[in-house]
Amino acid sequence: MSATTTPAELPATVLVYGRVDCADTQRTRALLERLAVPAEFLDVESDAELAREAARLGGGPRVPVVRFPDGAVEVEPSDELVLDRLGLEG
Repeated sequence: MSATTTPAELPATVLVYGRVDCADTQRTRALLERLAVPAEFLDVESDAELAREAARLGGGPRVPVVRFPDGAVEVEPSDELVLDRLGLEG
């Protein structure tokens, strides 16, 4: 699932909405860290507003929801999809 926003609303870094105990969230965060991609983790369990925003962006309560600097949003993306969205190779 993809969604876009206007350029004025775009984050300067990759935003990862997720849960600390979620294996997919951990995998995505580790990939971004390994590639030295600027990213911010947003814990949906610690903030109800973040949880609502992630659900709105992702079309439901699944995580991780990854928002890229170009405005694209992916839900539970594979490492390959993250790399593709960033124009990188693993």
